[in-house]
Amino acid sequence: MSRSLKKNCLVCTAVFCLITLWIDIRIVLGFLFGAIGSILLYLRNVAFCNAVLDERSTRHLKTFGRFMQSYAIMAIVLIVSAAKPELLNVFSAALGLLLVKFCLILETFTERRDKNEFSSASDNSD
Repeated sequence: MSRSLKKNCLVCTAVFCLITLWIDIRIVLGFLFGAIGSILLYLRNVAFCNAVLDERSTRHLKTFGRFMQSYAIMAIVLIVSAAKPELLNVFSAALGLLLVKFCLILETFTERRDKNEFSSASDNSD
């Protein structure tokens, strides 16, 4: 995980938790549970992509199994959240599962903006 992605995830989590803490603690706990699942899924995907790039080939059954494990992690987070509504909010757990994806999109937009500012500054220096 890159340093900026970690920072974005922490900031988004802190902002969401501070805002929703005033509403209900179950929303915060559900989001944190989903965020843990999201980070786990991201780390699994990074390890899988590195393994595929190192091997230069992959077996279809192995790939299918990894996808099924990822779906199982998402399902476990949502099922536990739905089974324990007194502790966790299932909708905030679903939002937590999207945390890393949202932060990756946010990082991509900020990178492009920085590149555009740099290229326009270098164009003006001529």
